[in-house]
Amino acid sequence: MFPLVVLANFYFFVSLVRIDLGHWPVFNDPYLTAIPAGFQRTTIALSFIAFPFVALLGVGLSLWGHWRHADFPIWKLLAVIVTCAGLLVMMALVDPGGFLNWFVD
Repeated sequence: MFPLVVLANFYFFVSLVRIDLGHWPVFNDPYLTAIPAGFQRTTIALSFIAFPFVALLGVGLSLWGHWRHADFPIWKLLAVIVTCAGLLVMMALVDPGGFLNWFVD
């Protein structure tokens, strides 16, 4: 679920920037200096950095849970982890609206 929260937080931030600017943010926009680099922007950047570690931790904990208890629902957890991670990677590759490129700029 972590990648879904990252995506929701990112697009919520883009929506807030759109309200502040009066138009959708684009790459190399000169008006973005008025937007402060606050807590939400920092959490989004750190979440993108921490994503691989959180996904691997989730896989490791699900394997550990299956090792401890044979009836642990490992396949359901792994399916959720892989689906969410695939969605985040797909959104990063497709980048609808070019907002990820704008955010990194």
